[in-house]
Amino acid sequence: EEGPAKPDPSGVLEICSAFGVRPQETFVVGDYLFDLLCARSAGAIAVWLRNSHAREDFSASADYTIDTLPKILTIIESFDPHKEATNV
Repeated sequence: EEGPAKPDPSGVLEICSAFGVRPQETFVVGDYLFDLLCARSAGAIAVWLRNSHAREDFSASADYTIDTLPKILTIIESFDPHKEATNV
Protein backbone atom coordinates (compact mmCIF):
# COMPACT_ATOMS: atom_id res chain seq x y z
CA GLU A 1 0.00 0.00 0.00
CA GLU A 2 1.15 3.49 -0.80
CA GLY A 3 0.33 6.69 1.01
CA PRO A 4 -0.52 7.46 4.60
CA ALA A 5 -2.10 4.77 6.76
CA LYS A 6 -5.63 4.93 8.14
CA PRO A 7 -7.09 6.86 9.85
CA ASP A 8 -5.60 9.42 7.44
CA PRO A 9 -8.47 10.41 5.11
CA SER A 10 -6.32 10.73 1.96
CA GLY A 11 -7.38 7.40 0.44
CA VAL A 12 -11.09 8.08 0.85
CA LEU A 13 -10.73 11.61 -0.49
CA GLU A 14 -8.77 10.41 -3.53
CA ILE A 15 -11.42 7.80 -4.34
CA CYS A 16 -14.20 10.35 -3.97
CA SER A 17 -12.35 12.71 -6.29
CA ALA A 18 -11.70 9.97 -8.85
CA PHE A 19 -15.40 9.05 -8.94
CA GLY A 20 -16.64 12.65 -8.76
CA VAL A 21 -18.64 12.13 -5.56
CA ARG A 22 -18.77 14.10 -2.35
CA PRO A 23 -17.51 12.43 0.85
CA GLN A 24 -20.81 13.31 2.55
CA GLU A 25 -22.53 10.95 0.11
CA THR A 26 -19.94 8.18 0.37
CA PHE A 27 -20.24 5.11 2.57
CA VAL A 28 -17.05 3.65 4.01
CA VAL A 29 -17.62 0.16 5.38
CA GLY A 30 -15.04 -1.21 7.77
CA ASP A 31 -14.62 -3.75 10.51
CA TYR A 32 -12.16 -1.87 12.70
CA LEU A 33 -11.92 1.47 14.48
CA PHE A 34 -9.32 2.92 12.08
CA ASP A 35 -11.71 2.37 9.16
CA LEU A 36 -14.40 4.37 10.94
CA LEU A 37 -12.02 7.13 11.97
CA CYS A 38 -10.78 7.36 8.39
CA ALA A 39 -14.34 7.76 7.14
CA ARG A 40 -15.12 10.44 9.70
CA SER A 41 -11.87 12.31 8.97
CA ALA A 42 -12.82 12.42 5.30
CA GLY A 43 -16.35 13.59 6.08
CA ALA A 44 -17.78 10.32 4.75
CA ILE A 45 -20.42 8.06 6.28
CA ALA A 46 -18.87 5.46 8.59
CA VAL A 47 -20.44 2.00 8.57
CA TRP A 48 -19.15 -0.55 11.06
CA LEU A 49 -19.40 -4.12 9.83
CA ARG A 50 -19.63 -5.89 13.17
CA ASN A 51 -18.43 -9.45 12.91
CA SER A 52 -18.30 -12.43 15.24
CA HIS A 53 -14.59 -11.85 15.84
CA ALA A 54 -15.03 -8.31 17.14
CA ARG A 55 -13.51 -7.94 20.57
CA GLU A 56 -14.57 -4.33 20.97
CA ASP A 57 -17.73 -2.39 20.21
CA PHE A 58 -16.98 0.40 17.73
CA SER A 59 -20.60 1.41 17.16
CA ALA A 60 -20.11 4.74 18.95
CA SER A 61 -17.64 5.71 16.19
CA ALA A 62 -19.98 4.67 13.37
CA ASP A 63 -22.90 6.37 11.70
CA TYR A 64 -24.40 2.93 11.05
CA THR A 65 -23.72 -0.57 12.34
CA ILE A 66 -24.47 -3.67 10.30
CA ASP A 67 -23.94 -7.38 10.99
CA THR A 68 -23.78 -8.54 7.39
CA LEU A 69 -22.65 -6.74 4.26
CA PRO A 70 -25.98 -7.13 2.39
CA LYS A 71 -27.59 -4.90 5.06
CA ILE A 72 -25.75 -1.96 3.52
CA LEU A 73 -28.34 -2.09 0.73
CA THR A 74 -31.09 -1.15 3.18
CA ILE A 75 -29.06 1.85 4.29
CA ILE A 76 -28.30 2.95 0.74
CA GLU A 77 -31.93 2.59 -0.38
CA SER A 78 -33.22 4.71 2.50
CA PHE A 79 -30.32 7.17 2.58
CA ASP A 80 -31.30 10.79 2.94
CA PRO A 81 -28.30 13.11 3.40
CA HIS A 82 -30.49 15.48 5.41
CA LYS A 83 -31.50 12.93 8.05
CA GLU A 84 -29.48 11.78 11.02
CA ALA A 85 -27.91 8.32 10.82
CA THR A 86 -29.09 5.41 12.91
CA ASN A 87 -27.75 1.96 13.62
CA VAL A 88 -29.51 -0.94 11.87
